[in-house]
Amino acid sequence: MVIGTYRKLPLIGRIRPDFPEPHPGQIELSGTCALTGLQLLGLVLQVRSAPESKEAIRDRLFKTHGVFPDAADWRSFLEVVTT
Repeated sequence: MVIGTYRKLPLIGRIRPDFPEPHPGQIELSGTCALTGLQLLGLVLQVRSAPESKEAIRDRLFKTHGVFPDAADWRSFLEVVTT
């Protein structure tokens, strides 16, 4: 499940958890995998830079029950540019 948490908030202003309590537990109990659209972008960028990681990422997505842990910090794949 891809969720657009804080989609109207600039990246630099996103300081609270994407999935605050009690949501992580509820997502895990539902047997689904949840990630943000921003995390999905991070995964796409990772696969583009390392195509051999595609199958491993896909497998982790389908095996995860709960909040997906990878690419949780946007600073690991995007940078703030000031003009």
